[in-house]
Amino acid sequence: MKTRNKLLATALTLAVPICTWAQTEVEPNNNTGQATAVAYNTAIAGSTGACSPTDNSIDYFTFTPPSQGALRLQFSASNSGAGDLDITVNIRNNSNQTLGTFTVPAGANNVALDTTIHVTCTGTDVYYLVFNNPSSSVCTNYSFTYDILDPFYGNDGENNDNTSQATDTIAPGTNMDGHVNFYYDDAIDYYRILAPNDGMMTVQVVAEHAGNTPGTVTVYLKNDIDQTLETWTAKVGGNSMPDTTTFS
Repeated sequence: MKTRNKLLATALTLAVPICTWAQTEVEPNNNTGQATAVAYNTAIAGSTGACSPTDNSIDYFTFTPPSQGALRLQFSASNSGAGDLDITVNIRNNSNQTLGTFTVPAGANNVALDTTIHVTCTGTDVYYLVFNNPSSSVCTNYSFTYDILDPFYGNDGENNDNTSQATDTIAPGTNMDGHVNFYYDDAIDYYRILAPNDGMMTVQVVAEHAGNTPGTVTVYLKNDIDQTLETWTAKVGGNSMPDTTTFS
């Protein structure tokens, strides 16, 4: 079982070019309805400010990750002015609500700077990436790619949010992976077990999340009519370092 803190972002800035691009923004792309679609792991280029075409106040892009995990955004940006500029970039959900805001530097004198940003616990639905024009007096050019880094553990078979949807009967000694609290996902998972004989049952939970501090996850043992028999608190390791808890 796995928990992660949502939208934890880290950035690394490098003074080297990132890549060439195979896609270009389609203007106008000033809102969600006009957003330019981005192919997976394929660079796309755009511009804003005193460039041609002139419709460059704001740029919207849209993509849908193919799987849950850490969203990696790799940017390369420059501007025609004498000093570096900071581009404000927003990531938004399918309702155009802002989930995170990042700063992407654009190198002076058309010399590109590269930046990588990670957003943890992303799900498989529509996201928008929004570039806000940093200056109307210079031309700012940028490109970016997105891909997904696999989580520490695999995903469970959704939907498994109640007894009728519970993952098929698990044999004793079988390890099961799962995710909770990923964006666009849910916060509860049901699994079905059938004890082969009377005696003591032992349950081992190994869990981690991307946050800096350890956490906990609540585990319930229920009977066949969904009544709670036991409630346990399992440790969740921080910094993606799993911690183990054993119950009997």
